Amino acid sequence: MDCSPVMLAEARRIVPGSSFTLGDVCALRHEDGAFDAVTTVYTLRNFPDLERGVREMYRVTKPGGVVVILDAFPAQNALMRGGGTRRPHTPDTTTLTVSPASIHTPRPVIG
Repeated sequence: MDCSPVMLAEARRIVPGSSFTLGDVCALRHEDGAFDAVTTVYTLRNFPDLERGVREMYRVTKPGGVVVILDAFPAQNALMRGGGTRRPHTPDTTTLTVSPASIHTPRPVIG
């Protein structure tokens, strides 16, 4: 899924025969618990509303499933930095995995 028709066209060109859909991470058109796993890679900076987008990802993940977020960006808060400190002039690389069992009170596990 992507919000950009141009990116979807490129994905279809690279992986013909696969299914790609136009969508908004902040308003997913899927039922609660529709997926065993939900992932996003290097896209958080493009979410129009970060908290709402991540909550939607949790919502569509089945109980016992997993949400995996991989991103590299200048983290603005301790949650996304994993509680660590940033080195000057070094981009942060953060892997964030959260169990959907904690959807109401998300507890990240940084790995």
